[in-house]
Amino acid sequence: MQFKFPLRDKAGKEIIDHTVLLQALRAEKSGFFPVDVDGLWHNAIHFTDAAKDELAVDGSVACIADGEVLAYRLPATYKQSSVGGVDYSYSNAFTLVRHVYETPKGNILVFFSLY
Repeated sequence: MQFKFPLRDKAGKEIIDHTVLLQALRAEKSGFFPVDVDGLWHNAIHFTDAAKDELAVDGSVACIADGEVLAYRLPATYKQSSVGGVDYSYSNAFTLVRHVYETPKGNILVFFSLY
């Protein structure tokens, strides 16, 4: 099974060093992994234009490992929201992937990733 980071660097190259991703995500206001700004568990990362100086945030997101797509949604239009008088557009698109990893000792680990 191949593992990789879900985003590419600003030059569009695959990220090999995890510190590149962590440094880029420091610009984000919320959505930290594994603990969010409020100190609660947050099992995901968010990335916006705040990380655009170091990440290719306007391109595609890669799956973190080989797997099987279980479900997806690709809406035709963006959702709209207003928070504190500021209007936002966002997508509720997703892809759910199941991964099956076999350790060198033959143990099976099944895990899921959501994009």
